[in-house]
Amino acid sequence: MDKAEVINHLVTVRGYRRYLELCTTCTGGLYAAIDRSKLAVCRRLMYRCPDDFDDGLPVDYRSGTDDIGECLNGIAAADRPFDIALVDSWHEYAPSWRDLQEGFRLIRPGGTLVVHDCLPPRPAIAGPVPIPGEWCGVSYQAYIDFVHSRNDLTFYTVDCDYGCGVIRKKPHVTEFGQRARTTLSMLRRLPTRRLRRQWREAKQAGGEDVFAFVLVNRVALLNLISVEEFLAREGTRRA
Repeated sequence: MDKAEVINHLVTVRGYRRYLELCTTCTGGLYAAIDRSKLAVCRRLMYRCPDDFDDGLPVDYRSGTDDIGECLNGIAAADRPFDIALVDSWHEYAPSWRDLQEGFRLIRPGGTLVVHDCLPPRPAIAGPVPIPGEWCGVSYQAYIDFVHSRNDLTFYTVDCDYGCGVIRKKPHVTEFGQRARTTLSMLRRLPTRRLRRQWREAKQAGGEDVFAFVLVNRVALLNLISVEEFLAREGTRRA
């Protein structure tokens, strides 16, 4: 199962109708495989995307640099929130973190963010410096930091296609509900407090220790599930 199949399955079982893809010319890559027959809106935001780039598919929002400010302004002016979005960033930390924040902001409560490259298969392609060909970079680090820093989402990671994160935005709640949610979130995180502290220490140490730590602790850190578990979990749910 690849990231497009994850997205298509979620669109089908949850009745999603509005899709956004946030990527670069070197990431994404499966926009043609998104099943548009079930979608009313299918948009693509590409950055690091020259004016003359053309892969035969629409680029609705384009930036030639890392800056996506004008693209986001265009989305705000033209579109309602999306039901589901793919974040497949340029794999350095800063754009990966930015894209997670913006992608999450652009989906509606109850919507889903699918994130690519959350579990690189080997350390050689999981470094912070771009390399020719296969490169996952440190997007996985931004993903882990993001999902463990918020209490307004739930998440799991499907063990397929370099790791496909599935983040679901919780519905809006009242101020009292938010306080209760924060308390519950803190209680749920107590068993993984030591793990999160060790993760921070591994990041501070840097180098291959970061990736090695993720591999050893991938099930707990990423809430990792198999493709079969993903299909069982999502197979009967509706939006």
